[in-house]
Amino acid sequence: MSTSTKEVLDEFSSFDLEYRGLVEMKGKGKVPTYWLNGERNPPPLPPVDGSAIAQQPPAGVAVPQITTTQVRRWWAFI
Repeated sequence: MSTSTKEVLDEFSSFDLEYRGLVEMKGKGKVPTYWLNGERNPPPLPPVDGSAIAQQPPAGVAVPQITTTQVRRWWAFI
């Protein structure tokens, strides 16, 4: 990855990055690059039973109801 991408990931302080070295890039010459080895402390995964998805919204919060037809029209639009 590029230095600019590395700098963005460094802000999170949770990614294991390793200097790869200088790599020849067409039109840019030799640029420093980095390997992404993984996450140091990945966030916890949601429950497998889907309970996080099935939670009800707080009282008084209106949840819009979207029909299948509305979804199809929206996908056709984009």
